[in-house]
Amino acid sequence: MMTKEQLTALASVQASPAVSIYLPGHEDDRDIRQGAVRLKNALSAATDRLVEQGHRRPEVDALLAPAQALYDDEQFWRQERGSLAIFVAPGLFQVHKVPMELPETTVVGPRPHVKPLLPLLADDGRFFVLTATAGDTQLYVASRFGLTEVEADIPRSVAEVTAETDYENTRRPAPLSQSRRGGAIGVPAPQSYGEAPEEQRKAQLIEHLRRLQNALERCLGGTQAPIVLVAQPEVEGHLKALAKGITFHETVQTDPDSLDRAELHRRAYELVRPKLAQRRADDLDRFKMLAGSNDPRGATDLPAIVSAARFGRVDTLLVAEGASVWGICDEEGDRVRVNRESTPDNQDLVDYAAVQTLLRGGNVHVLSSAEEMPREGCPMVAILRF
Repeated sequence: MMTKEQLTALASVQASPAVSIYLPGHEDDRDIRQGAVRLKNALSAATDRLVEQGHRRPEVDALLAPAQALYDDEQFWRQERGSLAIFVAPGLFQVHKVPMELPETTVVGPRPHVKPLLPLLADDGRFFVLTATAGDTQLYVASRFGLTEVEADIPRSVAEVTAETDYENTRRPAPLSQSRRGGAIGVPAPQSYGEAPEEQRKAQLIEHLRRLQNALERCLGGTQAPIVLVAQPEVEGHLKALAKGITFHETVQTDPDSLDRAELHRRAYELVRPKLAQRRADDLDRFKMLAGSNDPRGATDLPAIVSAARFGRVDTLLVAEGASVWGICDEEGDRVRVNRESTPDNQDLVDYAAVQTLLRGGNVHVLSSAEEMPREGCPMVAILRF
């Protein structure tokens, strides 16, 4: 699953033209070529649009060649049954598996089109899951659609501490045991390394968890997203006692190894769902209060919101899922023009505003339908910082 950090990097790409392709998944091996056929159709559509925009056919073929190579990769289609997001631009080629149903979409524009991914990344749906045992540790980023492992620099198991202890012990001269007659012999006593086995196990576990806690503070410190800990009581107790810079909002008290990926996600999301829903409800109420009192921080004018997002003035953006408004954002002249339909010069202004808000530390909530929007007819509204 794509992370907000990956989105940030993708949204920063300024290479044009950018082709964004979204493909729905297939259910079983009988449909294994369905994804490939959809990709071929999407690439054909992208080629036509690029040629219409004045790009030479050899240049277009070279640009799309990495995506075209996927069409004949049968092993790829056997492995990837879920929805796919594919991004191609000069110097860029990325393929992401997406754990939610996506409409078949092809967009050619000045930058990657990421709005279909916003339900995965919005702040009312993002949380972390930490599974911790003495033998293994995993950190996941999750949404209501699924979870994916985070490639974080965290200690994985007590074995790392044990290996260091064993290495240090080999560097020290073994203490001489006393024979029954009091004479020293060169054989170490069974417990010559200090602690009893249980004491040593506990000390090494605590040291591992101390290192883990420090690593988590480095990679998660300051996050507002909930963190769910999945661990047995002993590990849970030590981790919470050691916690300083982060807070575990909820705990699943069980052996993580007993849960498959689907059950892990289900149990974690069940715990955080009320908290995530409350955050969105609070922001909706905050917008209604500002707009109801004619406070300019409750913004409804689309061009003004787009401009505010670009300059980091949007604290919270509320977007209707699937809404699109096409237009042009002239960054040099700070002008926003709305058009009725997509043209080669246009971009999706809702997509642009959402990405700019996330890049500048704002929050984005994706509402499931236009009916949930606090202002009828508005594809997005915003709470401004100033």
